[in-house]
Amino acid sequence: MSLPWAYVPLDVEPSHLPNVIGTIRSENVRGANVTVPLKTLILRHLDKVDPSAQRLNSVNTIYKKGGH
Repeated sequence: MSLPWAYVPLDVEPSHLPNVIGTIRSENVRGANVTVPLKTLILRHLDKVDPSAQRLNSVNTIYKKGGH
C-alpha cells in the first residue's frame, strides 16, 4: 500500500516540546503519536482534549482538525 505521507519518529526532549508543537501547527504535519514522558506535558499545549484523556491526564495521539 502506497500512502501519501510519512511517519517520522522524533526524539523530543520535554524542554523542546513547545517548539515542536509550534512546528506541528505551522508545517504540513497532520498529527503525532505521543510517548512517555510527554503524554502529560503535552496537555497544556493542545487546543482541545478528549474528556477521557483529561480524566487520565494522558494523551496518546494528537491531530490537527481538518488536517491543515
